Amino acid sequence: MNVTPVWTNYGINGARQLVAVADTGLDSGNLTTLHPDFTNCVQATYALGRPGDWSDTHGHGTHVCGSVLGNGSASDGLYCGVAWGARLVMQSVLDSGNRLGGIPADLNDLFLPAYTNGARVHSNSWGAPEFGVYNTDCYNADKFIWDHPDMLGIVRSRQRRPRRRAQRGRVL
Repeated sequence: MNVTPVWTNYGINGARQLVAVADTGLDSGNLTTLHPDFTNCVQATYALGRPGDWSDTHGHGTHVCGSVLGNGSASDGLYCGVAWGARLVMQSVLDSGNRLGGIPADLNDLFLPAYTNGARVHSNSWGAPEFGVYNTDCYNADKFIWDHPDMLGIVRSRQRRPRRRAQRGRVL
C-alpha cells in the first residue's frame, strides 16, 4: 500500500480518528506488553469470543491492526499502518476453539459498542461462509450503516474461491 503521497501531500494520517477492528485479537492482549507499534493507541477492548482475553493467538487480528494503524515505533517510522495516527477499539472475536465464535448473531451488537466509544470506521476482515449471498449479516450491516450515516463499515469479501476438484485431462 503506497500511502506515503496521501500522508505527504494531504497530511492525512488518521489523526483524530477512532477505528474499530473486529478480528482474532491484538498481540498479547495486555496493554503493558503490546508491540511498540500499538503503544498509546488502544482506547477500548472487547473480548467477545474468550471473556477477559483479547490476545491474538492466531495473528490475523494483529496483522490487520498493524496494517490499519500501526504507528511504526519499532521501525523508527519506516513501517506504518495506513492511518498510523488513529486510535483503536479492538473487538476480539476469536473463541477458545480458534474460530470466530465471538461474532454476535446480530451484527448491531458488534457495531454499536464501537460506535458508542466513538469509532466511525469499523473493519471486519473475516468475511462470510457463503460466497455472493446477501444474508442476515449483510442486511444488519447495511441497516446499521443506514441508521448511522457517519459510520464507515469495511467488510472483506471472501478471500478464497470455492475449491474445485481437478479432473484428469480437463482444465477447470
